Amino acid sequence: MEKKKVAIILQDSNWEGGNNYFFNLIDSSKRLKNSKIHLIILTDRKSKLTKYSKINIKIIRSSIFSRRHPLYWLRFLLSSLGIRDYILYYFLKKNNINVLSHITSRNCLWSNCSIKSLGWVSDFQHLHFPKFFTKKNIRFRNGNIIKLIKNSSGIIVSSKSSGKDLDTFFNEKRKKKKFILNFSSALEIKNRILTKRELISKYSLNNCWFHLPNQFWKHKNQITAIKAFHKIGNKINLVLTGVLDDSDQLNTYRNLKKYIKKNKIINVKILKNLPREDALAIMHHSIAVINTSLFEGWSSTVVEATALKKKMILSRIDVHLEQKQKHTRYFSPLSHEQLKNIVLKMYKNQKRQSCKFKNLQIKNEEIKLKFAQKFQKIIYSL
Repeated sequence: MEKKKVAIILQDSNWEGGNNYFFNLIDSSKRLKNSKIHLIILTDRKSKLTKYSKINIKIIRSSIFSRRHPLYWLRFLLSSLGIRDYILYYFLKKNNINVLSHITSRNCLWSNCSIKSLGWVSDFQHLHFPKFFTKKNIRFRNGNIIKLIKNSSGIIVSSKSSGKDLDTFFNEKRKKKKFILNFSSALEIKNRILTKRELISKYSLNNCWFHLPNQFWKHKNQITAIKAFHKIGNKINLVLTGVLDDSDQLNTYRNLKKYIKKNKIINVKILKNLPREDALAIMHHSIAVINTSLFEGWSSTVVEATALKKKMILSRIDVHLEQKQKHTRYFSPLSHEQLKNIVLKMYKNQKRQSCKFKNLQIKNEEIKLKFAQKFQKIIYSL
């Protein structure tokens, strides 16, 4: 049987969670023995997509995906007028693409198109926390989802919780297949990770710490953890890591730094834009991993902490409950007092890390292959 050619449109992006998601999806699928799909990346002529030089994948470049090219804006204009995107269609036909996966409304085909397409909705945060969005942004997000539902062959969401949101908010408009694809973590590191002693020296860390890895968006709610550790006092330390990739995150980051400075908090350290292997090393050597988020589509923090067999302290939200693992404690998302008490208890009962990073990588490979198998099954169910 000939493999189905499945294309994903990607461009250079500062969205770390998205970058890791797509790299892991493609890398996992490439490693799958007897794979029935042939993955291809479609991109513009300038995106470097440096990460993908590590794996053997075909990349097709075209100006129709470049915001600086007239063809892109012609496609955008025709789409906004409700006219079918035959420019994209004939480009896909020319390259023998059978399925276009993880599309947004900018790259829609149409419902009865001979080329199948899978829409992807990462989360429905704007409907649960509209205060974090402008009215224009909310309208755009809703319009994007409705267009995907109308024009794609199926919709991918990352969790049962997101699936419920899709049913609750868009059920009348949804007649397409819904697929839940929980993503896994990529622990592949080219070089060895730093030892605890090396981390302490490189980043001026104290001897032991809790780790909160998240980008600096408002809904990540790092302030609750900072308040908790402020109350705990200087004997227990918190390390926050994350990538800054837009002005909203920069404002949140600055506000967190101001709060720390104003309250003279010395047991909280924020490290931004670290190499991935160093961020994973900080997680690996931590007492436990904390996630204070008010909302998640599917928490990559929990996925990575699970792969590293870490204890976790998570905000009590639907997705975190869905991702429940052994040795996990929950707290009310806005209660720094609850978080403080859990941290104190976990610190008191801490045990030395027993699993070597190399062994964890091997175990995680099995999880990644299941991720790839499920994606392949979705492709063949369209």
